[in-house]
Amino acid sequence: MMSEQPHLCKYAYKPCTNLRVVKKDGDLHRLCEFHRDKANAIQKIYATRRRRERRAERRRVLMQKLLGNIEPVPFDPHSVQTPKRRTTDDYDQDVLDAELAGLFDWDDNQVNTMIEDDGEMSSSSLSSDENNGACPRQARR
Repeated sequence: MMSEQPHLCKYAYKPCTNLRVVKKDGDLHRLCEFHRDKANAIQKIYATRRRRERRAERRRVLMQKLLGNIEPVPFDPHSVQTPKRRTTDDYDQDVLDAELAGLFDWDDNQVNTMIEDDGEMSSSSLSSDENNGACPRQARR
């Protein structure tokens, strides 16, 4: 039946009554425009997938060459100690150690000013008469 009509689409999975598309050179394609577009879209998806898989394979081979056969580091979760959390006491101790080691280059005037400022802050910084209500550290700037 289909062999009697050579100008009809030769879609393989079911009969199609559409006419075959004409090539640029004048010959006939095997399929109608609808089935050609459908086949081309599916072929494009497969080609894209194939390219992606080839790229992934090349990347895997390259990484294997670059890294070689790296042996994993032995790890025993029972022998790992939990990290110690730092407290403010630890920080104060670090500052004290740094001061004793002479790592801070503060002169005595600077330290005395800081001590005086702390004393003013705790006792009378809330007074509105002093420094027009400003904090002593702000007034000094």
